[in-house]
Amino acid sequence: MTVIVTDIKYRSSLAIIRDLGEAGYDITGARRDDGSPPLGLYSKHVSRRVTLPNEEEEYLDALFALCAESCKSGEKPVIFPAGASTLSLLAKNADRLSFVAGFCVPDVSSLELAGDKRRLLKLAASIGIPCPGQYSPPFDDACFPAVVKLRCGEELGLKPAERYALAGGMETLREHYARFEKLQSAPLVQEYVAGDGYGVSCLFSQKGEPVDIFCHKRIREYPVTGGPSSCCEAVWNKNMAEDAVRLLRALNWRGIAMVEFKGTEKDYRLMEINPRVWGSYPLTRAAKSRFSMNYALACAGEEPSRDPLSGPGYTPGVRMKFFLQEAACAAEYLKRRRPLASLRALGSAVNPFVRDGVLEMSDCRASLEYIKATIRRLK
Repeated sequence: MTVIVTDIKYRSSLAIIRDLGEAGYDITGARRDDGSPPLGLYSKHVSRRVTLPNEEEEYLDALFALCAESCKSGEKPVIFPAGASTLSLLAKNADRLSFVAGFCVPDVSSLELAGDKRRLLKLAASIGIPCPGQYSPPFDDACFPAVVKLRCGEELGLKPAERYALAGGMETLREHYARFEKLQSAPLVQEYVAGDGYGVSCLFSQKGEPVDIFCHKRIREYPVTGGPSSCCEAVWNKNMAEDAVRLLRALNWRGIAMVEFKGTEKDYRLMEINPRVWGSYPLTRAAKSRFSMNYALACAGEEPSRDPLSGPGYTPGVRMKFFLQEAACAAEYLKRRRPLASLRALGSAVNPFVRDGVLEMSDCRASLEYIKATIRRLK
């Protein structure tokens, strides 16, 4: 089977390519002509490398033509969208593209609801999913600290740390609210939820049934003030998994989504849904999950071989790091006079038993290109 992996500038795409390549799939790596580093193109597992136009309509036409060409061999290719832009494009044009390719993506209405935190939290509360307390203007009932969030921060192209702000008092809360309201109407004001960040990533079939589930816990993130994981751990939490599946069923979900919770293993709250391949996806590879392969099989219409709620289909307790980001974490904690946190990050960075999410000797050219691109970005 041919799998077309798109948006190969992301490091998550490299994990997808490596998993599918090692499993024997024929991989076509597709990038947009947007000047971004084509990380996935350097993997030894890619048998064909293509550059598609950046403009949306032209990109869609070129992707259709690429799939139609693959169909000439008698089998539809699978499209694995590693980025939000292609996922949205597939959702909007599913009827057209489904003639020449297999893929699992939500419909437009489900995607929009998942991306709107206000509507999502209202739906979640209605089916008994634990959610943070919400405050409405004039915020007389607010408890501090409180969190001010944009409803749909990702659609504005903002980094994760730019989509929310912590308020320690009423004056700060109103300042943040006014600033966010200028960016997007009706921002949220919520109670602050202490604890760890958890992700329950689910794969739903074209029939709307759960095919695979992967749970992880954030250990550290970079930037340390809020950003993607620099270190995370595979875990299993059946209660979170069941809540995530209930929520996604209520959304009539198809394809991949990460449901984010925060708190403790037993007392947690829903934060949001990341309706696409998530940033710490390489942990699935480190923990020996078959998530990537199960996506390809689901797109081909195959039924799951096991009930994903019956237990983890991977190895819990495995940690994954991004070496350069962990090293940057260590330096940042040192600047903030947090030596113990700095030592933990540094220890993780140099620990050979904590697998790196990108750097692999068996696929060294892609690893070297990632190092070069990251150093340029961090300068």
